[in-house]
Amino acid sequence: MGHGALEKTETLSAVYQYVANRLESVDQRSSVLMVLSGSFLSYVLTTQHIAIGNGADTLLEIALRPSILLGAASFLAFYMSQFVRIRRQTDLISLIVFSHDDLAALTERFRNATGEQMLEEVISNQRVVGEILMKKGRYYNIGALLLALAAICHALQK
Repeated sequence: MGHGALEKTETLSAVYQYVANRLESVDQRSSVLMVLSGSFLSYVLTTQHIAIGNGADTLLEIALRPSILLGAASFLAFYMSQFVRIRRQTDLISLIVFSHDDLAALTERFRNATGEQMLEEVISNQRVVGEILMKKGRYYNIGALLLALAAICHALQK
């Protein structure tokens, strides 16, 4: 392995670590705010004294309190950020990790790949991970905004 190949390997390793840290960060923040959102909903529901009667009356009473609807929507957004899905990928690394394709065919494809082809596969794979990160971030941002709006609405209702 030449000097340039070692530098590329080190760079790719750093990129993988960076993206993994970003994914973990979004997941942790989303989990914490999901708990906060659930606690907020519990607090609002217990302090608003919503009469639990027939389904239609209860739903109408909840609908008249935007803080409850926004809080529930924020909880859902944080929940969705934990389970982001993307379309099936065909890059070699995704196939090795996530597919049930024939192991011999994947091994052969890996063995026959040149350094440049593997670099292309790694870059393609990082784009997949980047897409996941962007979707998680979008759900997190939506959830944070909805939770803030829910808290503001609750404060204004008092």
